[in-house]
Amino acid sequence: MEIFASNISQCNELISKVNKLSFIAYHDTLTKVPNRTRFLLELDQRAKTQDVNTVIALIDLSHFADLNEGLGVETGNRLLINVTERLQIYLGDTCYIARIGADVFGLVGQQQDLNPDSIRATFSAPFDVGELSYSMRYHVGLCRLLAGEMTGLTLLKRSYIALARAKRNSVRHYEFFLEEMEFDNRWRTDIINQLKNDFYEGHLSLWYQPQINLKTGAVCGIEALVRWPDSAGGFIQPPSIFIPLAEYSGLIIDIGDWILEEACRTFDKLKRQQHTLQSVCVNIGIPQFKQFNLIKTIQRLTQEYKLPAGTLVIEVTEQLAMHDPQLVIENLHTLQKLGVHAAIDDFGTGYSSLNTLRHLAIDRLKIDTQFIHEISHSNAEHARPPFAETLISLGQKLGLKLVAEGVETQAQANTLRQIGCHQGQGFFFAKPMPFDELLDWLNDNPSLSF
Repeated sequence: MEIFASNISQCNELISKVNKLSFIAYHDTLTKVPNRTRFLLELDQRAKTQDVNTVIALIDLSHFADLNEGLGVETGNRLLINVTERLQIYLGDTCYIARIGADVFGLVGQQQDLNPDSIRATFSAPFDVGELSYSMRYHVGLCRLLAGEMTGLTLLKRSYIALARAKRNSVRHYEFFLEEMEFDNRWRTDIINQLKNDFYEGHLSLWYQPQINLKTGAVCGIEALVRWPDSAGGFIQPPSIFIPLAEYSGLIIDIGDWILEEACRTFDKLKRQQHTLQSVCVNIGIPQFKQFNLIKTIQRLTQEYKLPAGTLVIEVTEQLAMHDPQLVIENLHTLQKLGVHAAIDDFGTGYSSLNTLRHLAIDRLKIDTQFIHEISHSNAEHARPPFAETLISLGQKLGLKLVAEGVETQAQANTLRQIGCHQGQGFFFAKPMPFDELLDWLNDNPSLSF
């Protein structure tokens, strides 16, 4: 009997340990709700029902990593627990809730219970974390259980596609999965793979657009613009398509470094051929600004090609300046000490704070094309464009050099000169061109009259 009782006791302990291991394997240790593995099993079961009223939702907590870093891991953990408890209070009776990522929650339920309105109501009140009251922003990807056979993994993948769309949507914070999104996602993957292959095989090229001194007509600078040519003399995709995809995939880091070096090499070639250009402009995006070695790369290039101070001009958009103002401010001040100038590109089209701009180490503003086009639509022959003139007046008061983009007519060039714009760039003067054509153009056009 003693041996029997001992065996029973050991079996109970073993069962208890197995249960604990099972819980650990299928539950999040912090919030105690099911984890990604268990969520996938639940999706597999739901998929078999083929109930078209079933909805899967992925809720991504916006900027959670920044909060976690700024306020500490303990505060971040407390917030995650509070979010879990709120989800259980509002949706726990009707929905299956899991934590499937560091800041992503997965839910399954009927569409009358799980929808954008019910999720909005869940997050409407701030979350109390110690002495802090935090209004949580979020994005939601939703996927209905469409008719037809599918697996839990397919449902999860489709929900993530919808979530990625929601993050790019500037109008609303949620998206439902549509079947055409899957095709679009495959298309994007194919384009990214082709771009990666073509870039590393050396098929991308830099074209250059001249910038003109509006007072003297002299060619004073060039802007480097990346192109993706095909074998037939056309282009595989325009920059407006492949640059965002390069940023999305992380390829923009390598492409950006190549653009910087190629632009500096081109300026050095032109200098050796006695062309007296003052600057070469290169666009820098958010991923490049975040890479740790950007400053060292630029410092190496300016020294290697012996570029005089003010020759290399880094162009950043207003959106980049507002995305991470402190990082941009610090990097631009460091670059200024290295003799690198900076410009705000597409000025007037973003949501910049004048207080933030006041702290940026910038040397010039590039007035966006849409404000230049208003000149040609003026009813009066000599009417001054109100927005362009206001932006130029602001730049003059700040002591900045002003460059007008998208100049296409004689009237635009004349008006810009009259209202005090320093430089112009656009098809009226010259289109973007590859290096060999640029060299011929500069030899034929050392100065323009207009």
